[in-house]
Amino acid sequence: MVKSKSFITDNERVLAHPYIHDCIVYDIETDGLDVDTANCKFFGAYSYKYQKYYIMHQDEKEQIQKIMGEHRIHVGFNNKWFDGPILENHNNNIDLTYKIVFDCLAVLYDMERHRPNRESLIEFNGKTLAEQLDNRKLKTIAEVLGFPVSKGDIDYRIFKQDSWTPGELNEIYKYLFLDVDITRRLFEFYLTYFDNFREYVDDDNIKKLNYIRSSAGSFSYSAFCHMAKLPFEFEDDPLKKLVKPENHGGFVLAPQVKYAEGTMVYFDFSSLYPFIYFQCNLFSHGSNGDTDWNGDNFFDVKGNYKTDKRGKVESLLRDIYYKRAAYKKVKDPRQLALKIMMNSLYGISGSPIFKSLFDPLTPGDCTSIGRKHISYAKEVFEDHGIKVIYGDTDSCFIQLPEGMSVADAQLIADQIVKDLQSHMPFPDEGFKFKVDEVFHKLWLFGKKNYAGFDDHQQLTVKGLPIIKGDASLLGQLIFKQLKPLMLSRQDIKFDRHFIETIIDAEIHKDLTLVGRVYNVRKPGDYKSVSSLHCQIAQHFGEGLHLLIPNKTLGAVGRSKKYATVDECKSLTVSDLILDKTWNELEPFIK
Repeated sequence: MVKSKSFITDNERVLAHPYIHDCIVYDIETDGLDVDTANCKFFGAYSYKYQKYYIMHQDEKEQIQKIMGEHRIHVGFNNKWFDGPILENHNNNIDLTYKIVFDCLAVLYDMERHRPNRESLIEFNGKTLAEQLDNRKLKTIAEVLGFPVSKGDIDYRIFKQDSWTPGELNEIYKYLFLDVDITRRLFEFYLTYFDNFREYVDDDNIKKLNYIRSSAGSFSYSAFCHMAKLPFEFEDDPLKKLVKPENHGGFVLAPQVKYAEGTMVYFDFSSLYPFIYFQCNLFSHGSNGDTDWNGDNFFDVKGNYKTDKRGKVESLLRDIYYKRAAYKKVKDPRQLALKIMMNSLYGISGSPIFKSLFDPLTPGDCTSIGRKHISYAKEVFEDHGIKVIYGDTDSCFIQLPEGMSVADAQLIADQIVKDLQSHMPFPDEGFKFKVDEVFHKLWLFGKKNYAGFDDHQQLTVKGLPIIKGDASLLGQLIFKQLKPLMLSRQDIKFDRHFIETIIDAEIHKDLTLVGRVYNVRKPGDYKSVSSLHCQIAQHFGEGLHLLIPNKTLGAVGRSKKYATVDECKSLTVSDLILDKTWNELEPFIK
């Protein structure tokens, strides 16, 4: 039995992709979570080649093999680690050899390295996707991106059956269709969002959709190699991969005060590392001759760099900077790919894997020159009686003395740039040290962590845990209530007892604010019986469970206990474990 129906996308940019007809979007329903033994009970797919949607039963393996074999690119959600391995296991025997796996989950998050991939690059409704996701479930991602989501829940025990009533089959078909539909929409979102990236890579990269699914560094390396006509090679010698360049990082001046009033100005060197690369020609080594540049007895560098002509990588980087600036000015989305390329080059140059751009001296010389920029700026500002209260990599906060204006400080900053460039082989007029923000009240907490009120009494918060994507729901709710008070008082600090009162009121209204959701498998699926997930599975069974971390109640946990919402209704706020929330609110406590 093969059920199919027309299901044609209306996204013109997707349909115009040169390799879209190689793609099939699919999802499976299984009778278990063990990829080595689970059976594929139902298979659903959307073929761009045939512009049809399919549902197949577990007995129709020949049809599944046929439709999958006719498509070179297999698109799914967690299909790299779940759907694909299950289809290939000995129970299902679907041959997926030589197919390109496009995992929509892996585009967002690198499961192997346990770090974000592109979720921090995608901006939607003014925030990055990483900032808006409470979890990385398909339904959550769809809701954040505004897809029409009517996908409900289904009792997964239905897939352990070997026969189904017409009503059950209808429920399964609907559930599977919606899974494929959401995955298709997410795939098309990626194709559209990153469509401009195709401009910078070769056809093989486009054919494999690597410009979408690779890391930012890998994409940038592909683009630089293609545009600069460098060999696209990766280092495969394990010993050479271990070679790391000397690198002492950026300049850091710890906050000199915790709080300041008056006029505090945040100065920033525009695109510091890219400008250092192409102003100092750091990808073009000389032969240690008299004409080579070695820091001009001002910068401390270990390499010798050509001064007769700017190198092709440096020239390309400069072109990228100015092209991106032009795009950014008119809010052209094509600026994103160029931004990623600029920001990734430093990491690429320091990684032996990226063979054609790796250099053992370049990254260290770049950071050394960068440190000199900030230390020299600090020296000059202080010579003019200006206190530098914080500095980091490419920026610094200064506190103006009485009688000095921001314009006066900018003139000093302009002279700093001229002094620095006088020691460079290829000074560029676009390099600026300019005012980024001005505050009349400022709190400094550490590296790029601060809060302050500007001249318009508006609040800026940077780097603090409360504004990060993984901030607790309770912490975000409390901060939302505190912010109007901060603005009216022009002060971010509150008594701890006052915040405790707000927390207590919110928790009594909704205890689930402090809960955590655990999705657990069968107890036998866990190697360690003492692991928290195994304990939850043993006590509550397989499935989703909302549990409250606390100090006193619960059959699950050790020093930290976990109990249901009903069990915790008798607890006081002091019984609950709110470490994360208090850590997020700590900067706002007197």
